Amino acid sequence: MKKTFIVLAFLGGITLAFAQVNTGILPLSFQKGILTKEEFQKVQITPPVLTKIDQEDEAAAKNGTFLSIAKLMPVNLSIENSGTWSIANNGRSVWKLGLSSVGAQGCVIHFDRFELPEGSQLFVYNPDGSVILGPFTSADNPERLSYSIGMIYGNEAILEYIAPLSKIANG
Repeated sequence: MKKTFIVLAFLGGITLAFAQVNTGILPLSFQKGILTKEEFQKVQITPPVLTKIDQEDEAAAKNGTFLSIAKLMPVNLSIENSGTWSIANNGRSVWKLGLSSVGAQGCVIHFDRFELPEGSQLFVYNPDGSVILGPFTSADNPERLSYSIGMIYGNEAILEYIAPLSKIANG
């Protein structure tokens, strides 16, 4: 997951349907006693200017075009410049990052380049753990193009990346 940038979609009041991946596999932080460090970085994303969105929607309605249901909020976040690394009791390296945006009805995580090494896993979930998307693996985007991960309802999402075992062996 090198130099992967995350974009948080700020969703308005309209509900979107996204396919959700829920395999029954839990992130390491959900497994009792696995992680030794639970604190992690949380980033507040500045929400879009709603008056501007309202103006755009008014213009769209007059022109007969589609109204906005989401806004991409570009951020320059990656495992190199954000988040918190921990070593789990089982020796796995785990990176976590919390994202939130005041007023958002949902969060969709979009990567401008989605590249996961063989043996790694990525989960996206809400703070109470009632919705877990993943694990996403290297098989999910073999061409390493842009990639969006389904919706987490509410204004917060947590990303948890579990590095491949080779990262431990290679340092």
